[in-house]
Amino acid sequence: MNRVWVKKRESPPAAAPTAEQTVRRQLSWAAGAESFQNRDPLYHITESFQQTFDAIGRRHGAQLADTAASEEETGEAPDPTSARPFFEDSGREGGALLSRFSETAFQRGTLSAAVLRGTGQMMLFSCLKKTVGQSQPDKWQQRKLFQTASPERNVPGHSPDRVLFNRGFTDSAVGLVVDTLRDARRVVDEMTDLVRGGSEMGKSGTLLKMYPFLDDSRERELLNQYRRQLKGLGPGDPTASVLHNAIVRAEALIAKKAQMKLAFINKLRFLSDRATEALAELEAPGAAEALYGALREAEGAETPEEGDEDGKGDADASPGGDNPGEGADPGAEKPQ
Repeated sequence: MNRVWVKKRESPPAAAPTAEQTVRRQLSWAAGAESFQNRDPLYHITESFQQTFDAIGRRHGAQLADTAASEEETGEAPDPTSARPFFEDSGREGGALLSRFSETAFQRGTLSAAVLRGTGQMMLFSCLKKTVGQSQPDKWQQRKLFQTASPERNVPGHSPDRVLFNRGFTDSAVGLVVDTLRDARRVVDEMTDLVRGGSEMGKSGTLLKMYPFLDDSRERELLNQYRRQLKGLGPGDPTASVLHNAIVRAEALIAKKAQMKLAFINKLRFLSDRATEALAELEAPGAAEALYGALREAEGAETPEEGDEDGKGDADASPGGDNPGEGADPGAEKPQ
């Protein structure tokens, strides 16, 4: 049996566009305009950072609260490397404080927006005040806000980072924010690596669908196609003017995408730098102590002494004030 070989014809070159409308449609497809309409990518990535920051903070806060609650239910001894000493005297009400702080600081971009403005430490101060102002009498609040806690701990579910805790709830909240900043910055840095093409994931369609300006291969392919088609035209062909305009538009689109990509990378760098600045402030020597002092000054009152749980004053003083004070002569007569 004889075999018959059939030579397959080569595909003919793409026909040159004959109308401006065709060029617009081709370039619109190349630019990915259909998947990124009415959306500012710089605003979108900033919003994504804030949402990521909040999600990480709430997750870490829930881990700390759950750890304290489980130890209380099982009656286990406190872990010396945890924030448990803060909760051991206050029970469930004390355990709820850290959850309240998490809900206050990591909702609707409250703290993350301040970090991007460079006022993260000020907002942290406000969040701590608001958290303490929502539970228990003032004197009890101050006791729980400023009591001593363990010197350091491992963050649950987040190693190898170590966070210092020197003054109970105040420093626990600071450490929680430090943890969150580190993780959020790591996400931004990984995103920057993807955008710059430093990872294989950068070639995935998901990222390009979200931010089509990160890739200009379609535009360059069309540009080369238009140039080849222009060379193949005869003199006086009316399609030449259409191709000339198409080439100019393709070159302009490539330049525009490069500009948008640069602005996007700069925005990512800005987000990372702001997180780094906030970390430097909170991790600086004496930063937690300064925040502690500012909180005490803002409260405008001393913390209650040991044994004065209700904060009503000297426990040795008589309710009626008739008994002599400490150091008075018991035999002295009352003035007439």
